[in-house]
Amino acid sequence: MKKISDGVTSRAALILEVLQKHGELTIADLMKILNENSYTRIYYVLRILERKGLVKSTRRGRVLYWKINEDRINIPTSFEELKKYLTM
Repeated sequence: MKKISDGVTSRAALILEVLQKHGELTIADLMKILNENSYTRIYYVLRILERKGLVKSTRRGRVLYWKINEDRINIPTSFEELKKYLTM
């Protein structure tokens, strides 16, 4: 079981909330919406979420678009649920 920090879990919760609200977005879009200046930080969290099956990415040319994985029935909504899910 890999340890996931509270900061990563908080960012993951925010990213999931934004993707549920706005649909498909690029990392640059997420950076603007979340007022985040680190591309790497957002990408790192998205990759964790993708490995856990919560989000999907689609490449169009050079750009990756991220969205909620519609194949998932239960997306963790609370911080505690998400933290537990990410460390499974």
